[in-house]
Amino acid sequence: MKLEKIDILDFNENVFKIIGKDYALLAAGDLKHHNAMTIGWGGLGFLWRKNVSMVFVKPTRYTYDFTEASDTYSINFFTPEDKEIISVFGSKSGRDCDKDAICNMEPIMLDGAIAYANARLVIVCKKIYHHDFDEALVPEDVKNMYYKDQKFHRVYYGEVISIYQAK
Repeated sequence: MKLEKIDILDFNENVFKIIGKDYALLAAGDLKHHNAMTIGWGGLGFLWRKNVSMVFVKPTRYTYDFTEASDTYSINFFTPEDKEIISVFGSKSGRDCDKDAICNMEPIMLDGAIAYANARLVIVCKKIYHHDFDEALVPEDVKNMYYKDQKFHRVYYGEVISIYQAK
């Protein structure tokens, strides 16, 4: 399969399913130095007259440094048969191993962002804003479930500049 650019307005996937149920990989960096991690939180919407994505990264994650240093990032979606990829990228750190090699991933550049040729769908984004979760505003039950380490997420907003689908 080959990734082909589609018109953003032709995108018709169920975001609740592909992000919340199937998960995805957030990738940032360049061909020489990059990292990706599994994400299960995120969103797509419209802000400041732009099509945008929202991704959430804790500062303890290795991908955080790459996302901070990059102007772009990509959100890469895979088939249900690729669940091992999602598992490896969600359980291992790029600080300690080469996840691309373990999963036979093929990193490529798409419109200035690192992405994966193995993906069935890639959303390429240019960062336009970020903010950190405010601990005082996070509900106690959520803190108890997700933030026992007291490390709160940074939310990155990216303008969707292109979408690629496998054909």
